[in-house]
Amino acid sequence: MEIVMILGNLTEDAVPRTIQDKEVVTFRVAAGKRGQSGGATFYSCILSKNTKITEFLKKGQKVAVTGRLSIQETEKDGRHYTNINVSVMDIELAGFAKEAE
Repeated sequence: MEIVMILGNLTEDAVPRTIQDKEVVTFRVAAGKRGQSGGATFYSCILSKNTKITEFLKKGQKVAVTGRLSIQETEKDGRHYTNINVSVMDIELAGFAKEAE
């Protein structure tokens, strides 16, 4: 099992879902420096506890996520994709999201 810690920003508002009769929250985190070669790395996250935090997980919010890492290889329309998934064990808000104007 690989455990990772990611510090980054939410790319969109978190979405509450029901998967296999279990309440979860899904969101994506972009980590890395924008504008530099390589750009950001995107992580698809799923949180199965403390789903009440959803109201604070808004686009742009900086978060620190710790969780179990898994990699999923897929192919669609002849293109190869690598998805980086994190099963969240702990999440902390690390600053404030910028308010939309």
